[in-house]
Amino acid sequence: MLQKELKNLETLGPVGVRLRTQLNELYDRLNNKSKSNNKSEVVLMINNYDISYDVMIQLSHNMIATSTGEGQNLTQLAIAIGERVRNYYNLPTKTANSLRLGIFILCGFGVPELVLMKLVNEWGQHSKAKTVYKVYAGMKRGDLRKLVK
Repeated sequence: MLQKELKNLETLGPVGVRLRTQLNELYDRLNNKSKSNNKSEVVLMINNYDISYDVMIQLSHNMIATSTGEGQNLTQLAIAIGERVRNYYNLPTKTANSLRLGIFILCGFGVPELVLMKLVNEWGQHSKAKTVYKVYAGMKRGDLRKLVK
């Protein structure tokens, strides 16, 4: 049942289709970047395990839409998204690959300005600031909300 629902991306409408196109273009850019046989880990994961862009979008859009209102730590969000996709395909757990896959998906959301990634100061313990990347809802946050029904 879940397999059928996740394969049908058109239920997300034109925004989901546009995201699929962005992820495909990003994949092509990464795949053609290197003339050698050494491809990036994300390209190898997508090729070897036949990871679908539709499934990537459907598993990640809810996490992105609900966590970017006040800003979410980029690393934590990317690992969570990557783990969710990797668990769906029952792939071996490796945090570095989850991070790479999550960043790939977030970049797909970033190109059409659904999310913004900013470098900000975050105040931690003892009033010390550390600089981190955070993910915020982008200029077209209305389109991001359209993905969540």
